[in-house]
Amino acid sequence: MVFLFSLLTLSAIGVSTQLQKSVNFLSSEIHQRCLTLVPSSSSEKIGLAGLICGERISDPKLHEELRQTSLLHLFVVSGTHLLWIEQLLLFLGAPFLMRGILWTFFSLACGWQAPVVRSLISLILQKTTSLRWPGWRPDQRALWAGILTLAVFPLWGESMSLALSWIAALGLGLTWGEGWRREVRRAVALWIVLLPLLCGWGGHHPIGLLFNLFFAPLVFLVLLPL
Repeated sequence: MVFLFSLLTLSAIGVSTQLQKSVNFLSSEIHQRCLTLVPSSSSEKIGLAGLICGERISDPKLHEELRQTSLLHLFVVSGTHLLWIEQLLLFLGAPFLMRGILWTFFSLACGWQAPVVRSLISLILQKTTSLRWPGWRPDQRALWAGILTLAVFPLWGESMSLALSWIAALGLGLTWGEGWRREVRRAVALWIVLLPLLCGWGGHHPIGLLFNLFFAPLVFLVLLPL
């Protein structure tokens, strides 16, 4: 299995950067269409555009509030959004091909950003390898998803957002027990692992653990569906 994916990665390395430019151009068009769907009269237009379309938070006050509460990552479209869409499509009985097309379309609509593309590749690996290699661990899948992302899009080698999402995915893929203890252990572990990368940005306070444990689920269980 490792040999097979090593060959796959090597074959992806060297792909022309023209591919990334072409995808970025297509994504820009679809992203702008997504922004037009956000209600212009809403007082929370900036927040909605970030949560649904992956638009950067341009309001300094809102950006600072999200940063200080360690909730800014919720407005960076990533794997959680794709997993929510996947669960909805499974509930509706959508076939795999349709689900894959919608995952890709959503990633394009969100600006084809490095975290969501890495999550897209990880989700594709999860669905395509579950039958052939059922024993493949989530942390192994996260590792190869990041490697393949860099192989296909080498320009993201200096992307901080890709590094953060990759490390977070690796941490989330580890076994942390069961029940509420798992969530607490996982949150603490991620906070410690991401601390060296986020300390320069400020706002990485331990109280952010509580915000992520109690408020982050509300965003994805209530706000995102609405």
